[in-house]
Amino acid sequence: MSLTFISLVGGLIIANCVLGLMFGRRFRRRGWDDCPETSARIRSSLVCSSDDGQRTHVGYVLFTYRVGGQDFSGLCLKSFPTEQEASTFVEGCSGRELAVRYKPESPERALLFTR
Repeated sequence: MSLTFISLVGGLIIANCVLGLMFGRRFRRRGWDDCPETSARIRSSLVCSSDDGQRTHVGYVLFTYRVGGQDFSGLCLKSFPTEQEASTFVEGCSGRELAVRYKPESPERALLFTR
């Protein structure tokens, strides 16, 4: 893996961290029950915290998965009231293989199942 790729991914995670803290919203599972499932590998994870008075803590998990011989990547983010809870979430995902459901008509759209 090249240093440029690692820098790009790191930059994307940090940018998403800022956006997630500013515009955080929950991703709904509705409509995913009938979607095909495949395995996802966790590639990177981190916790970002805001100091805006609300003390929001967001766990970010970068994952990859394969559909029809093509590789895809995704970013799962979840908000927590404490940094410890966000860290526990991130550590629980790190280095694991988890289930991901994807839209057959748009396999780049996926939902990671972390439980």
